[in-house]
Amino acid sequence: MLTSDYATFVEMQEDLLLRIMDIVEASGTAIGFPTSVTLRAQDSGLDKEKAQAEAVKTWREAGDLPFPNYPPERIAEFQNPPRLPVGRLSGGVASTRGKKVIKVIP
Repeated sequence: MLTSDYATFVEMQEDLLLRIMDIVEASGTAIGFPTSVTLRAQDSGLDKEKAQAEAVKTWREAGDLPFPNYPPERIAEFQNPPRLPVGRLSGGVASTRGKKVIKVIP
């Protein structure tokens, strides 16, 4: 297709593409076009009661129930948290439980 006239080019292009579609359809297939599919779930989702029961079971097994019956050591941690030094912190994450070392720059 060599032509400098745009209208002629588009007319020839359309004719060529329609002939290709006819050949494809005559062979028993079809040309795929972009589509979109939305799937909708039919179930009710996660059972909230079971999820909560699993969480409580995990806490119970770990001995870390988030209820007022904490061991005395754990209650002391809440009542008297360690104070952090005043200044710029450098070299890592500050931890209130003493598990990380922090460097204070005055």
